[in-house]
Amino acid sequence: MSKLDRLFSACRKGDIQKISKLLEPSFWGTVSVNEKGPIGRTALMWAAEEGNVEVCKFLIEKGADMHLTDDLGKTAMFLAALNIRREVYTLFQTLCVTLQNIQDYTPLCYTLVFEKNIEAACKLAKKYTERFLLSNTTLLGNHNI
Repeated sequence: MSKLDRLFSACRKGDIQKISKLLEPSFWGTVSVNEKGPIGRTALMWAAEEGNVEVCKFLIEKGADMHLTDDLGKTAMFLAALNIRREVYTLFQTLCVTLQNIQDYTPLCYTLVFEKNIEAACKLAKKYTERFLLSNTTLLGNHNI
């Protein structure tokens, strides 16, 4: 297993100590925090997809680029939203990262159109509706919707 593969595995598992060690320069070479694997994914993308918010914070502190896209044009934030990883999504939101991927599909659109995953799309729609209603209570007043 290559050093990059071990980094990706540690990011998926949430092993910050191992990630830290793998990012250090060594006799066996260095791995960049933004290095892409076979499908164009970075360590941050793997951590975001798995919902490992502490790993995401650590990688961002180490210089991970939140705007990189994989071979399908998905950003780390897009992967977090697509997989209903609320804490990671919120982290990216606070850091002002855009939600849309390179092809301008929102996670809801992508889930419906490309993955045809109705269950995940319903979860996303419910989440976005709840967020809208909570953030717009003053506009909506006491109306029952």
